[in-house]
Amino acid sequence: MLTLPIYPRNGTYYLHTRIAGRQIKRSLATKDKTQAILVGLELLKRLYKALNAAGGGMDKDKLKKLDIAFPTGFQAKINTDDDMARFQELLKNPDFYDLIRPRATEQPPVPAPAIAPAPEAENLTGVSIAEVASRYQTRHQKLKAPKTLYEYGNYHQHFSRWVAVRKQADPYPIRNIINDDIAAYIDDLLADGKPAQAIQTKYLRALNALFEFAKTLGAFPKDVLIPTRGHKVFNKNKHRTNRKPFTTEELQQIFEPLNLNKARHPEEYWLPLLGIFTGGRISELSQLLITDIKQIEGIWTISINDEEGKRTKTLASIRTIPIHPTILEIGFLDYIEDMKAFNGQVFPDLKPDEFGHYGKQPSRRFGVYLDKLGITDRAKVFHSFRTTANNCLKQKGVPEETRCQFIGHEHDTINSATYGEPHSMAFLLEHAAKKLIFDVDFKKIKYEKRRFNAYLAKEIRRQERMENHKQAKKTRG
Repeated sequence: MLTLPIYPRNGTYYLHTRIAGRQIKRSLATKDKTQAILVGLELLKRLYKALNAAGGGMDKDKLKKLDIAFPTGFQAKINTDDDMARFQELLKNPDFYDLIRPRATEQPPVPAPAIAPAPEAENLTGVSIAEVASRYQTRHQKLKAPKTLYEYGNYHQHFSRWVAVRKQADPYPIRNIINDDIAAYIDDLLADGKPAQAIQTKYLRALNALFEFAKTLGAFPKDVLIPTRGHKVFNKNKHRTNRKPFTTEELQQIFEPLNLNKARHPEEYWLPLLGIFTGGRISELSQLLITDIKQIEGIWTISINDEEGKRTKTLASIRTIPIHPTILEIGFLDYIEDMKAFNGQVFPDLKPDEFGHYGKQPSRRFGVYLDKLGITDRAKVFHSFRTTANNCLKQKGVPEETRCQFIGHEHDTINSATYGEPHSMAFLLEHAAKKLIFDVDFKKIKYEKRRFNAYLAKEIRRQERMENHKQAKKTRG
Protein backbone atom coordinates (compact mmCIF):
# COMPACT_ATOMS: atom_id res chain seq x y z
CA MET A 1 0.00 0.00 0.00
CA LEU A 2 1.18 3.53 -0.73
CA THR A 3 0.65 6.20 1.90
CA LEU A 4 -0.76 9.61 1.06
CA PRO A 5 2.28 11.85 0.35
CA ILE A 6 1.70 14.45 3.07
CA TYR A 7 4.06 15.44 5.86
CA PRO A 8 4.24 18.09 8.60
CA ARG A 9 6.76 20.95 8.48
CA ASN A 10 6.82 23.39 11.39
CA GLY A 11 3.41 22.03 12.35
CA THR A 12 1.77 22.70 8.93
CA TYR A 13 1.03 19.81 6.56
CA TYR A 14 2.37 19.74 2.98
CA LEU A 15 1.69 17.61 -0.08
CA HIS A 16 4.93 16.53 -1.78
CA THR A 17 4.85 14.10 -4.70
CA ARG A 18 5.94 13.60 -8.31
CA ILE A 19 3.30 13.26 -11.01
CA ALA A 20 4.01 12.69 -14.69
CA GLY A 21 7.66 13.61 -14.16
CA ARG A 22 6.83 16.87 -12.35
CA GLN A 23 7.63 17.52 -8.72
CA ILE A 24 4.65 19.01 -6.88
CA LYS A 25 4.96 20.57 -3.42
CA ARG A 26 1.98 22.43 -1.97
CA SER A 27 1.12 23.71 1.49
CA LEU A 28 -2.20 22.30 2.68
CA ALA A 29 -2.61 25.33 4.98
CA THR A 30 -3.67 23.31 7.99
CA LYS A 31 -2.13 21.84 11.13
CA ASP A 32 -4.92 19.27 11.50
CA LYS A 33 -4.04 15.83 10.13
CA THR A 34 -7.60 14.90 9.21
CA GLN A 35 -8.11 18.16 7.32
CA ALA A 36 -4.74 17.67 5.61
CA ILE A 37 -5.79 14.23 4.38
CA LEU A 38 -9.03 15.60 2.96
CA VAL A 39 -7.42 18.59 1.28
CA GLY A 40 -4.56 16.42 0.00
CA LEU A 41 -6.96 13.96 -1.61
CA GLU A 42 -8.96 16.75 -3.20
CA LEU A 43 -5.78 18.39 -4.51
CA LEU A 44 -4.52 15.10 -5.99
CA LYS A 45 -7.87 14.62 -7.70
CA ARG A 46 -7.73 18.12 -9.21
CA LEU A 47 -4.13 17.64 -10.32
CA TYR A 48 -5.10 14.36 -11.95
CA LYS A 49 -7.92 16.00 -13.89
CA ALA A 50 -5.77 18.96 -14.92
CA LEU A 51 -2.90 16.81 -16.18
CA ASN A 52 -5.24 14.53 -18.11
CA ALA A 53 -6.93 17.56 -19.70
CA ALA A 54 -3.50 18.84 -20.73
CA GLY A 55 -2.47 15.47 -22.12
CA GLY A 56 -0.18 14.80 -19.18
CA GLY A 57 -0.99 11.11 -19.26
CA MET A 58 -0.93 10.61 -15.50
CA ASP A 59 -1.26 6.96 -14.49
CA LYS A 60 -4.41 6.26 -12.51
CA ASP A 61 -2.32 4.04 -10.25
CA LYS A 62 -0.96 7.26 -8.75
CA LEU A 63 -4.37 7.74 -7.16
CA LYS A 64 -4.96 4.08 -6.30
CA LYS A 65 -3.49 1.71 -3.74
CA LEU A 66 -3.97 4.13 -0.88
CA ASP A 67 -4.37 2.89 2.68
CA ILE A 68 -5.70 5.84 4.69
CA ALA A 69 -6.35 5.75 8.43
CA PHE A 70 -8.30 8.66 9.91
CA PRO A 71 -7.88 9.72 13.58
CA THR A 72 -11.47 8.67 14.38
CA GLY A 73 -10.75 5.05 13.42
CA PHE A 74 -12.33 5.13 9.95
CA GLN A 75 -10.14 3.45 7.32
CA ALA A 76 -10.20 3.67 3.53
CA LYS A 77 -8.36 1.10 1.42
CA ILE A 78 -8.27 1.91 -2.29
CA ASN A 79 -7.04 -0.81 -4.65
CA THR A 80 -9.25 -0.58 -7.72
CA ASP A 81 -11.05 1.93 -9.91
CA ASP A 82 -14.33 0.96 -8.19
CA ASP A 83 -12.78 1.69 -4.78
CA MET A 84 -11.64 5.11 -5.99
CA ALA A 85 -15.06 5.88 -7.50
CA ARG A 86 -16.82 4.96 -4.24
CA PHE A 87 -14.37 7.05 -2.20
CA GLN A 88 -14.88 10.05 -4.47
CA GLU A 89 -18.64 9.70 -4.01
CA LEU A 90 -18.09 9.72 -0.24
CA LEU A 91 -16.08 12.94 -0.54
CA LYS A 92 -19.12 14.59 -2.13
CA ASN A 93 -21.33 13.65 0.84
CA PRO A 94 -21.29 16.29 3.64
CA ASP A 95 -22.16 13.63 6.24
CA PHE A 96 -18.89 11.84 5.43
CA TYR A 97 -16.84 14.69 6.89
CA ASP A 98 -18.74 14.46 10.18
CA LEU A 99 -17.86 10.76 10.30
CA ILE A 100 -14.10 11.16 9.95
CA ARG A 101 -13.33 14.54 11.47
CA PRO A 102 -13.20 15.06 15.26
CA ARG A 103 -15.63 17.75 16.42
CA ALA A 104 -12.89 19.68 18.24
CA THR A 105 -11.06 20.45 15.02
CA GLU A 106 -14.03 20.68 12.68
CA GLN A 107 -13.25 22.78 9.62
CA PRO A 108 -14.94 22.92 6.23
CA PRO A 109 -13.02 21.43 3.29
CA VAL A 110 -11.25 23.87 1.00
CA PRO A 111 -13.59 24.59 -1.92
CA ALA A 112 -12.42 24.32 -5.49
CA PRO A 113 -11.86 27.75 -7.08
CA ALA A 114 -14.75 29.12 -9.09
CA ILE A 115 -14.01 29.76 -12.76
CA ALA A 116 -15.88 32.72 -14.18
CA PRO A 117 -17.00 32.49 -17.83
CA ALA A 118 -15.38 34.81 -20.33
CA PRO A 119 -17.44 37.83 -21.41
CA GLU A 120 -19.13 37.07 -24.73
CA ALA A 121 -18.51 40.38 -26.48
CA GLU A 122 -15.06 41.14 -25.08
CA ASN A 123 -12.48 42.72 -27.36
CA LEU A 124 -9.44 40.41 -27.27
CA THR A 125 -7.05 42.58 -29.25
CA GLY A 126 -3.96 44.00 -27.59
CA VAL A 127 -0.57 42.87 -26.25
CA SER A 128 -0.95 39.61 -24.35
CA ILE A 129 0.10 38.97 -20.75
CA ALA A 130 2.56 36.32 -21.93
CA GLU A 131 4.23 38.71 -24.37
CA VAL A 132 4.61 41.44 -21.74
CA ALA A 133 6.07 38.86 -19.33
CA SER A 134 8.58 37.72 -21.96
CA ARG A 135 9.68 41.28 -22.72
CA TYR A 136 9.95 41.98 -18.98
CA GLN A 137 12.52 39.18 -18.70
CA THR A 138 14.55 40.58 -21.61
CA ARG A 139 14.52 44.19 -20.40
CA HIS A 140 15.42 43.38 -16.78
CA GLN A 141 18.27 40.90 -17.29
CA LYS A 142 20.84 43.40 -16.04
CA LEU A 143 18.56 45.31 -13.68
CA LYS A 144 17.47 42.53 -11.33
CA ALA A 145 19.26 39.73 -9.55
CA PRO A 146 19.02 36.42 -11.48
CA LYS A 147 17.06 34.74 -8.69
CA THR A 148 14.55 37.60 -8.46
CA LEU A 149 14.07 37.67 -12.23
CA TYR A 150 13.56 33.90 -12.31
CA GLU A 151 10.97 34.04 -9.50
CA TYR A 152 9.13 36.95 -11.15
CA GLY A 153 9.00 34.95 -14.37
CA ASN A 154 7.37 32.03 -12.55
CA TYR A 155 4.74 34.27 -10.96
CA HIS A 156 4.02 35.97 -14.29
CA GLN A 157 3.58 32.62 -16.05
CA HIS A 158 1.35 31.33 -13.25
CA PHE A 159 -0.90 34.38 -13.59
CA SER A 160 -0.99 34.11 -17.38
CA ARG A 161 -2.10 30.45 -17.20
CA TRP A 162 -4.71 31.30 -14.57
CA VAL A 163 -6.16 34.08 -16.75
CA ALA A 164 -6.31 31.73 -19.76
CA VAL A 165 -8.50 29.33 -17.75
CA ARG A 166 -10.65 32.04 -16.16
CA LYS A 167 -11.27 33.93 -19.38
CA GLN A 168 -11.30 30.84 -21.62
CA ALA A 169 -9.00 32.72 -23.96
CA ASP A 170 -5.29 32.36 -24.68
CA PRO A 171 -3.56 34.68 -25.45
CA TYR A 172 -5.35 37.33 -23.38
CA PRO A 173 -4.61 41.09 -23.57
CA ILE A 174 -3.14 42.56 -20.42
CA ARG A 175 -5.08 45.81 -20.85
CA ASN A 176 -8.35 43.91 -20.18
CA ILE A 177 -7.37 42.83 -16.67
CA ILE A 178 -9.36 44.67 -14.02
CA ASN A 179 -9.43 44.87 -10.22
CA ASP A 180 -12.06 42.11 -9.95
CA ASP A 181 -9.76 39.70 -11.81
CA ILE A 182 -6.97 40.27 -9.30
CA ALA A 183 -9.41 39.81 -6.42
CA ALA A 184 -10.51 36.45 -7.87
CA TYR A 185 -6.87 35.45 -8.40
CA ILE A 186 -6.10 36.20 -4.74
CA ASP A 187 -9.11 34.13 -3.66
CA ASP A 188 -7.90 31.17 -5.70
CA LEU A 189 -4.35 31.47 -4.33
CA LEU A 190 -5.74 31.42 -0.79
CA ALA A 191 -7.94 28.42 -1.65
CA ASP A 192 -4.83 26.62 -2.95
CA GLY A 193 -3.18 27.12 0.45
CA LYS A 194 -0.84 29.96 -0.43
CA PRO A 195 0.06 32.00 2.69
CA ALA A 196 -1.23 35.57 2.77
CA GLN A 197 2.30 36.89 3.23
CA ALA A 198 3.54 35.09 0.10
CA ILE A 199 0.60 36.41 -1.93
CA GLN A 200 1.28 39.99 -0.81
CA THR A 201 5.07 40.04 -0.98
CA LYS A 202 5.68 37.68 -3.90
CA TYR A 203 2.73 37.16 -6.26
CA LEU A 204 1.32 40.70 -6.07
CA ARG A 205 4.73 42.33 -6.02
CA ALA A 206 5.69 40.51 -9.21
CA LEU A 207 2.38 41.48 -10.85
CA ASN A 208 2.80 45.11 -9.79
CA ALA A 209 6.10 45.16 -11.65
CA LEU A 210 4.53 43.50 -14.69
CA PHE A 211 1.66 46.01 -14.99
CA GLU A 212 3.94 49.01 -14.43
CA PHE A 213 6.19 47.67 -17.18
CA ALA A 214 3.16 47.15 -19.42
CA LYS A 215 2.46 50.89 -19.06
CA THR A 216 5.93 51.74 -20.37
CA LEU A 217 5.24 49.56 -23.41
CA GLY A 218 1.85 51.17 -24.05
CA ALA A 219 0.21 47.77 -23.47
CA PHE A 220 -1.74 49.07 -20.46
CA PRO A 221 -3.41 52.53 -20.28
CA LYS A 222 -1.05 55.01 -18.61
CA ASP A 223 -3.90 56.98 -17.03
CA VAL A 224 -5.48 53.91 -15.38
CA LEU A 225 -4.49 52.66 -11.91
CA ILE A 226 -2.97 49.20 -12.26
CA PRO A 227 -5.42 46.51 -11.00
CA THR A 228 -3.02 45.00 -8.45
CA ARG A 229 -3.01 48.16 -6.33
CA GLY A 230 -5.20 48.38 -3.26
CA HIS A 231 -5.37 44.65 -2.49
CA LYS A 232 -4.33 44.00 1.10
CA VAL A 233 -4.15 40.39 2.23
CA PHE A 234 -1.27 40.62 4.71
CA ASN A 235 -0.53 43.21 7.40
CA LYS A 236 3.23 43.29 7.85
CA ASN A 237 3.00 45.31 11.06
CA LYS A 238 0.94 42.55 12.68
CA HIS A 239 3.32 39.79 11.58
CA ARG A 240 6.75 40.97 12.66
CA THR A 241 7.45 37.67 14.41
CA ASN A 242 8.80 35.96 11.29
CA ARG A 243 12.20 35.39 12.87
CA LYS A 244 11.86 35.07 16.62
CA PRO A 245 15.02 34.71 18.73
CA PHE A 246 15.66 31.33 20.29
CA THR A 247 14.92 30.95 23.99
CA THR A 248 17.63 29.78 26.38
CA GLU A 249 15.94 26.37 26.63
CA GLU A 250 15.90 26.03 22.83
CA LEU A 251 19.58 26.98 22.58
CA GLN A 252 20.39 24.35 25.18
CA GLN A 253 18.56 21.76 23.07
CA ILE A 254 20.24 22.83 19.83
CA PHE A 255 23.73 22.74 21.33
CA GLU A 256 23.26 19.64 23.47
CA PRO A 257 26.26 17.46 22.45
CA LEU A 258 24.10 14.32 22.19
CA ASN A 259 21.99 16.14 19.56
CA LEU A 260 24.73 18.04 17.74
CA ASN A 261 27.05 15.02 17.51
CA LYS A 262 24.48 13.20 15.37
CA ALA A 263 25.38 15.55 12.51
CA ARG A 264 26.36 13.71 9.34
CA HIS A 265 27.31 16.75 7.31
CA PRO A 266 29.98 19.14 8.66
CA GLU A 267 27.76 22.18 8.11
CA GLU A 268 25.08 20.62 10.36
CA TYR A 269 27.68 20.68 13.14
CA TRP A 270 29.43 24.01 12.53
CA LEU A 271 26.80 26.34 11.04
CA PRO A 272 24.67 26.61 14.23
CA LEU A 273 27.85 27.42 16.20
CA LEU A 274 28.96 30.02 13.67
CA GLY A 275 25.42 31.41 13.46
CA ILE A 276 25.05 32.09 17.19
CA PHE A 277 28.57 33.54 17.59
CA THR A 278 28.69 35.69 14.43
CA GLY A 279 25.02 36.53 13.70
CA GLY A 280 25.83 35.66 10.10
CA ARG A 281 23.24 34.73 7.50
CA ILE A 282 23.20 31.07 6.46
CA SER A 283 23.94 32.04 2.84
CA GLU A 284 27.03 34.00 3.95
CA LEU A 285 28.44 31.25 6.15
CA SER A 286 27.67 28.35 3.79
CA GLN A 287 29.80 29.81 0.98
CA LEU A 288 32.96 30.48 3.03
CA LEU A 289 36.32 29.49 1.58
CA ILE A 290 39.37 28.30 3.50
CA THR A 291 41.08 31.54 2.48
CA ASP A 292 38.34 33.53 4.25
CA ILE A 293 39.66 32.25 7.60
CA LYS A 294 42.81 34.22 8.42
CA GLN A 295 44.73 36.11 11.09
CA ILE A 296 44.72 39.90 11.24
CA GLU A 297 46.93 41.57 13.83
CA GLY A 298 47.22 38.22 15.61
CA ILE A 299 43.41 37.72 15.77
CA TRP A 300 41.67 34.89 13.88
CA THR A 301 38.92 36.32 11.69
CA ILE A 302 36.21 35.40 9.20
CA SER A 303 35.97 37.45 6.01
CA ILE A 304 32.48 37.65 4.52
CA ASN A 305 32.90 38.97 0.98
CA ASP A 306 31.67 38.74 -2.61
CA GLU A 307 34.97 37.59 -4.11
CA GLU A 308 35.47 34.48 -6.28
CA GLY A 309 31.79 34.23 -7.18
CA LYS A 310 30.43 34.50 -3.64
CA ARG A 311 27.20 36.45 -3.03
CA THR A 312 26.27 38.96 -0.32
CA LYS A 313 22.88 40.49 0.38
CA THR A 314 23.97 44.13 0.68
CA LEU A 315 27.14 46.22 0.64
CA ALA A 316 27.02 46.30 4.45
CA SER A 317 27.12 42.49 4.45
CA ILE A 318 30.76 42.62 3.33
CA ARG A 319 32.76 42.60 6.54
CA THR A 320 35.57 40.94 8.47
CA ILE A 321 34.86 39.94 12.05
CA PRO A 322 36.84 38.22 14.83
CA ILE A 323 36.14 34.57 15.58
CA HIS A 324 34.62 34.06 19.01
CA PRO A 325 36.97 32.37 21.52
CA THR A 326 34.39 29.59 22.10
CA ILE A 327 34.50 28.63 18.41
CA LEU A 328 38.30 28.36 18.63
CA GLU A 329 38.11 26.32 21.84
CA ILE A 330 35.71 23.83 20.24
CA GLY A 331 38.30 23.19 17.51
CA PHE A 332 37.31 25.25 14.48
CA LEU A 333 40.94 25.73 13.36
CA ASP A 334 41.51 21.95 13.53
CA TYR A 335 38.45 21.55 11.31
CA ILE A 336 39.78 24.14 8.84
CA GLU A 337 43.07 22.27 8.71
CA ASP A 338 41.16 19.05 7.91
CA MET A 339 39.23 20.75 5.10
CA LYS A 340 42.42 21.79 3.30
CA ALA A 341 42.47 18.25 1.88
CA PHE A 342 39.41 19.01 -0.26
CA ASN A 343 38.17 21.68 -2.67
CA GLY A 344 38.97 24.93 -0.87
CA GLN A 345 35.50 25.37 0.66
CA VAL A 346 34.91 25.45 4.40
CA PHE A 347 31.99 23.10 3.70
CA PRO A 348 33.21 21.04 0.70
CA ASP A 349 30.02 19.03 0.09
CA LEU A 350 27.79 22.07 -0.48
CA LYS A 351 26.93 23.03 -4.05
CA PRO A 352 25.41 26.34 -5.22
CA ASP A 353 21.94 26.51 -6.70
CA GLU A 354 21.28 27.98 -10.14
CA PHE A 355 21.67 31.48 -8.69
CA GLY A 356 25.00 30.84 -6.95
CA HIS A 357 23.56 30.58 -3.42
CA TYR A 358 24.84 27.87 -1.05
CA GLY A 359 22.26 28.17 1.73
CA LYS A 360 19.38 26.08 0.36
CA GLN A 361 20.55 22.61 1.48
CA PRO A 362 21.81 23.58 4.95
CA SER A 363 18.68 25.65 5.57
CA ARG A 364 16.49 22.63 4.83
CA ARG A 365 18.64 20.35 6.97
CA PHE A 366 18.52 22.75 9.91
CA GLY A 367 14.73 22.83 9.62
CA VAL A 368 14.66 19.05 9.86
CA TYR A 369 16.97 19.23 12.89
CA LEU A 370 14.62 21.66 14.66
CA ASP A 371 11.65 19.42 13.91
CA LYS A 372 13.44 16.46 15.49
CA LEU A 373 14.08 18.56 18.59
CA GLY A 374 10.40 19.49 18.77
CA ILE A 375 11.04 23.17 17.93
CA THR A 376 8.22 23.58 15.42
CA ASP A 377 7.41 27.30 15.68
CA ARG A 378 7.49 28.56 12.08
CA ALA A 379 9.11 31.78 13.31
CA LYS A 380 12.13 29.81 14.57
CA VAL A 381 14.58 29.27 11.69
CA PHE A 382 18.34 29.56 11.17
CA HIS A 383 17.94 33.33 10.84
CA SER A 384 16.80 33.26 14.48
CA PHE A 385 20.50 32.94 15.43
CA ARG A 386 21.04 36.36 13.82
CA THR A 387 18.13 37.81 15.79
CA THR A 388 19.36 36.13 18.98
CA ALA A 389 22.93 37.40 18.58
CA ASN A 390 21.85 40.95 17.75
CA ASN A 391 19.46 41.03 20.71
CA CYS A 392 22.20 39.72 23.03
CA LEU A 393 24.59 42.49 21.94
CA LYS A 394 21.88 45.10 22.37
CA GLN A 395 21.06 43.90 25.90
CA LYS A 396 24.78 43.98 26.79
CA GLY A 397 24.87 47.68 25.86
CA VAL A 398 26.82 47.34 22.61
CA PRO A 399 26.18 50.53 20.54
CA GLU A 400 24.15 50.23 17.36
CA GLU A 401 27.06 51.29 15.13
CA THR A 402 29.26 48.52 16.56
CA ARG A 403 26.47 45.95 16.24
CA CYS A 404 25.90 46.92 12.62
CA GLN A 405 29.57 46.47 11.71
CA PHE A 406 29.71 43.08 13.44
CA ILE A 407 26.34 41.70 12.26
CA GLY A 408 26.45 43.28 8.79
CA HIS A 409 23.54 45.73 8.90
CA GLU A 410 23.27 49.10 7.19
CA HIS A 411 24.05 52.10 9.42
CA ASP A 412 23.26 55.24 7.50
CA THR A 413 23.93 58.15 9.83
CA ILE A 414 26.18 60.82 8.28
CA ASN A 415 28.54 60.66 11.24
CA SER A 416 29.24 56.94 10.93
CA ALA A 417 28.94 56.52 7.17
CA THR A 418 30.97 59.58 6.14
CA TYR A 419 33.32 60.46 8.97
CA GLY A 420 33.68 57.27 11.03
CA GLU A 421 36.43 54.70 10.48
CA PRO A 422 35.50 51.00 11.01
CA HIS A 423 36.40 49.48 14.36
CA SER A 424 39.64 47.48 14.58
CA MET A 425 39.59 43.70 14.99
CA ALA A 426 40.84 44.08 18.58
CA PHE A 427 37.94 46.44 19.37
CA LEU A 428 35.34 44.16 17.77
CA LEU A 429 36.72 41.16 19.64
CA GLU A 430 36.50 42.86 23.03
CA HIS A 431 33.36 44.96 22.55
CA ALA A 432 31.25 42.74 20.29
CA ALA A 433 32.33 39.09 19.91
CA LYS A 434 33.15 38.51 23.58
CA LYS A 435 29.82 40.08 24.58
CA LEU A 436 28.03 37.11 23.02
CA ILE A 437 27.47 35.08 26.16
CA PHE A 438 24.67 32.54 26.48
CA ASP A 439 23.47 30.25 29.25
CA VAL A 440 24.67 27.16 27.37
CA ASP A 441 27.52 24.81 28.35
CA PHE A 442 29.57 24.94 25.14
CA LYS A 443 32.55 23.33 26.91
CA LYS A 444 30.92 19.92 26.40
CA ILE A 445 31.20 20.36 22.63
CA LYS A 446 34.59 19.34 21.21
CA TYR A 447 35.48 18.71 17.57
CA GLU A 448 37.23 15.42 16.91
CA LYS A 449 39.97 15.79 14.28
CA ARG A 450 39.20 14.29 10.86
CA ARG A 451 35.68 13.52 12.01
CA PHE A 452 34.08 14.31 8.63
CA ASN A 453 36.99 13.46 6.29
CA ALA A 454 35.97 9.91 5.36
CA TYR A 455 32.37 10.94 4.68
CA LEU A 456 33.42 13.99 2.64
CA ALA A 457 35.85 12.00 0.48
CA LYS A 458 33.08 9.52 -0.36
CA GLU A 459 30.45 12.22 -0.88
CA ILE A 460 32.62 14.34 -3.18
CA ARG A 461 33.44 11.29 -5.32
CA ARG A 462 29.72 10.55 -5.56
CA GLN A 463 28.98 14.14 -6.63
CA GLU A 464 31.73 13.97 -9.26
CA ARG A 465 30.31 10.74 -10.71
CA MET A 466 26.84 12.29 -10.88
CA GLU A 467 28.19 15.39 -12.59
CA ASN A 468 30.18 13.30 -15.12
CA HIS A 469 27.07 11.23 -15.84
CA LYS A 470 25.03 14.39 -16.29
CA GLN A 471 27.55 15.89 -18.70
CA ALA A 472 27.80 12.65 -20.68
CA LYS A 473 24.01 12.48 -20.97
CA LYS A 474 23.92 16.08 -22.15
CA THR A 475 26.62 15.36 -24.76
CA ARG A 476 24.63 12.41 -26.11
CA GLY A 477 21.74 14.83 -26.63
